[in-house]
Amino acid sequence: NDVNDLRTNRLTSARFRIPLTLKFLLYNGAVILVGSMFLVHIESLWLHCVVTSSLTGALAHILYLIHDLDDAFTGNLQVGPAPFERARDSFGRVARLLASEQATG
Repeated sequence: NDVNDLRTNRLTSARFRIPLTLKFLLYNGAVILVGSMFLVHIESLWLHCVVTSSLTGALAHILYLIHDLDDAFTGNLQVGPAPFERARDSFGRVARLLASEQATG
């Protein structure tokens, strides 16, 4: 059944997480990138601080999104159960309608 196969694929995909090695590379890469900003020569100290802070903020947001979206069913940005429940109810109504048509026809 295609619906069961799709459901199984969805549940299997939801269980996958970012490997620890990749997380290690992401976080270390971010630290190295921010640290390398001190090698860039900018005349104005104020401008250098603004550029470094902007880069740090952008990286922090990206890492937060990666961490939060790693598990689709928990966290601040999550897929709630309501759409799946509506789909299940809709499939149930269609199944009952088809069963009643087959019983009368």
